[in-house]
Amino acid sequence: MSEDLSAEAFYDGLAGDYHLILPADFDLVCRVQGEVLEALLPPPPARILDVSCGIGTQALGLAGRGYDVVGRDLSPEAVERARREADRRHLHLDLAVADMREVDRALDGRFSAAITCDNSLAHLHTDADLAAALGAMRRALEPGGTWLATVRDYDELAADRPAGLPGELHEDDAGRRIVTQVWEWSADGDTVRVHHVVAREAGGEWDTTVRVTTMRAWPRSAITGALEVAGFDDVTWLTEEEAGWYQPVVTARSGA
Repeated sequence: MSEDLSAEAFYDGLAGDYHLILPADFDLVCRVQGEVLEALLPPPPARILDVSCGIGTQALGLAGRGYDVVGRDLSPEAVERARREADRRHLHLDLAVADMREVDRALDGRFSAAITCDNSLAHLHTDADLAAALGAMRRALEPGGTWLATVRDYDELAADRPAGLPGELHEDDAGRRIVTQVWEWSADGDTVRVHHVVAREAGGEWDTTVRVTTMRAWPRSAITGALEVAGFDDVTWLTEEEAGWYQPVVTARSGA
């Protein structure tokens, strides 16, 4: 059995390929997601904290719309790629490595909003981890600040337990690659081992890389309850259709 990687090691290895997960061209996804998020966040030039910025998908889109964006992520390789992507676009982003469970220790000042997108909460495996991360984000926000996350609908997924995501063929200047995910559910449906597969064609031969990590299948009720305990209120869940996002979106407000 393949050994599970930590979230840091998983995304360090995935940093160069992360854009292949996205449903369209990276630049287009950044622009569209920035536009969608603007409708859910305070208007620019508000100060936004992205606590799981990865390679910059949301941070770049928001900075391009005039936001003052600070990005933090557990993966040094992802942060380094985000820096390169920002430089290519002549965008200023404050980017550094930090664990979302203690992200407030790596910041100066407070923020109008904090975001954590692309199912990042699923890398928090325990109730204590989730509480620590939400507490750190709450402390980083101004009173009444907006908190936003996008997550997979694990209420539905844990009930149906799909085997993963369909494979996709990518072809560009880097060559041909096949990307897919295989999901291995625990007996109780509380966790899912994600096998992320990238196959590359070179000289008529295929070389395959498989990275494995475990995610917590957080139900909505658990996230809502943890937000309320952490001092958030006005918790609101939006469907994909309501939010215009590819995953459900949850928002909340930091208490006074």
